[in-house]
Amino acid sequence: MTLKGYWPPRDLVSEDHKDPPRAGDKAATDNALHPAFAAIFRLLRETGDVDFSLYKSPTVGRRVSRRMALARVESLEDYSQYLQSHPAEVEALKTDLLINVTAFFRDPGVFDVLAKTVFPALLEERRTPDNPLRIWIPGCATGEEVYSIAITLLECCGDRAAEIPIQIFGTDVSEAVIARARSGLYAENITSAVSSARLRRFFTKVDCGYQVHKPVRELCIFARQNLAKDAPFSKLDLVSCRNVLIYMTPPLQSRIMRAFHFALRPGGVLILGSAETVTAYADLFTVSERDHHIFLRKPGSANIEFKVSLPERGPGPAVFEAPPRTLSVPPRDAYREIDRLLLDKYAPSGVVLNETMDIVQFRGDASPYLAPAPGQASLNIAKMARSGLSVILPDLIRDARRRNTTVTRPNVRFDADGRAMAVDIEVTPIALTLGDRHFLVVFRAPQATPATGQHAHRRGQQRRRRPSAEASQLSEELAATKRHLRSVVEDQEATNEELKSANEEIIASNEELQSTNEELETAKEELQSGNEELTTVNEQLQQHNSELSLLNNDLGNILSSVNIPIVLVDHDLLIRRVTPGAGRRFNILPTDIGRPLANVRVAADGLEQLDVVVQDVINTVTPRDLAVRGDDGRRCSLRIRPYRTAENRIEGALLALVDVEGKPTPPSTIRSTCCPPRPKAGSSMN
Repeated sequence: MTLKGYWPPRDLVSEDHKDPPRAGDKAATDNALHPAFAAIFRLLRETGDVDFSLYKSPTVGRRVSRRMALARVESLEDYSQYLQSHPAEVEALKTDLLINVTAFFRDPGVFDVLAKTVFPALLEERRTPDNPLRIWIPGCATGEEVYSIAITLLECCGDRAAEIPIQIFGTDVSEAVIARARSGLYAENITSAVSSARLRRFFTKVDCGYQVHKPVRELCIFARQNLAKDAPFSKLDLVSCRNVLIYMTPPLQSRIMRAFHFALRPGGVLILGSAETVTAYADLFTVSERDHHIFLRKPGSANIEFKVSLPERGPGPAVFEAPPRTLSVPPRDAYREIDRLLLDKYAPSGVVLNETMDIVQFRGDASPYLAPAPGQASLNIAKMARSGLSVILPDLIRDARRRNTTVTRPNVRFDADGRAMAVDIEVTPIALTLGDRHFLVVFRAPQATPATGQHAHRRGQQRRRRPSAEASQLSEELAATKRHLRSVVEDQEATNEELKSANEEIIASNEELQSTNEELETAKEELQSGNEELTTVNEQLQQHNSELSLLNNDLGNILSSVNIPIVLVDHDLLIRRVTPGAGRRFNILPTDIGRPLANVRVAADGLEQLDVVVQDVINTVTPRDLAVRGDDGRRCSLRIRPYRTAENRIEGALLALVDVEGKPTPPSTIRSTCCPPRPKAGSSMN
């Protein structure tokens, strides 16, 4: 089985959502998951009332991939079916997704700031039963952080601890870890994080490790709570939620942060994890200790948005709409031909420009207004415009770009091959489907002035002194210079806007890096969780090994001190263990361990087929007592008992030789030989 990567695999993403979501919009990833993964979410939600679709996809994907590897399931669809038929796997997956990683006094610098700054400030206020010091630790897991905060607070209170009303709440979505937190029982490895002085003052040594003192446990109230849907506490002085939000999507993070703002009093303290910040919630919190991620609640209205699901409207009366009338229309080619004729006959001349003011299309005859400039060929309108239009056209285009609306300039005079002409210019910005902005420049002939107006104008000109051509030219140049300066200022403002936009992009990149840091922190927490699991299993195995070693030593000492010959055989009648007395009486050597009992022949009446008798005792589970008389005539009792395990299973038999006469039995009274018999020293076999 091969699982490529962690999450999300390319084949688990639907075809409609293959484009990656933008930074800060990771919630879109959850909606892009495979339907089988949505079925897993639904199954987890039905069994545990926890909606894991609100968790970040990379975190959920890594945990699901791990469970798939352990269950030896290759595809997500098969794993979804596997979950439906294995309730235990559902609980195991839920436990993996709820990453319960915590420790006593994690990040000691945070607790130093609490002891030196935060708690003294909170204790300055007069505390009464109506105004207790209230602290909330959501996502407390097995309770180490809750007790760490309680111990630090008690140390700050000193002798006044009994006089100050304190309420510390620890909540988590898992009932199993809440039960462990209530018990306050922890393994011996907490000595690496808890000092010996604190162990003596706040803990009691028990068989399985250490237990928090009862007075400290009575300060802490543990309860099950789902941050995603349950209402928060209120009138709190401090909230410590470290390394919980990094697993959740931004919409859920926003809801929880607003819940914290609602729960805290004005000026209350919020503590977040090393990869968490309030950058996106500057209207709710302000920074107090940036290095340790300690924040203060800002004043303001505290509201939580609860979404109310309204029932769908029932079926109402059917509303029938008349179908639209189908009109007879000309073919598409006829439309195009009509458009061409109208444009050629009635449309004014014009050009289409791109963003850099280069001409991309000519509309009609623009030769009176535009002409190729000498030198290198160029389609830039500023270079192709005739004298008098080269300065005005760029100004109009910049004005249209800035205002994003149509800009007109009537009666613009210019020189065309030595002829003085006038034109009305209109510039319109065009937004194309590709996102690039273009401009349509239209040249229209100025409207003719009525005759009466022309006569009056001529009479007025005769009464006024006609300005000289030089003064008119200077006036036009001055106006053009002003327009140019104005365009330069506008360009500078546009440059400033672009710099501001670049700054926003840098901020967005910073948020992406922060998101990556959160994912790395999540992976670190998962590795730490796996390491703690391995440490726990290792400690259990060491404890079992110690118990087995102790039992083995006890059994060895007991067997070596018992004077009764005892032989243990397994269910295959192989010799497993003998006492020293049995080795002498039955002539069994240490090398005979593991040999069949049939190879041992006891030289006594009635024991020629001892293996058959022992096998019958094992099969019938019936003890047998056999009277045995040795060579010296002493009477002994060979007691054969079934060997029972702690699970009441028969795993062999026990043979014990007891002297019924009550006198010491000299060695070698009962002779036994193994096949083949061992020759005596100095004897020869013929």
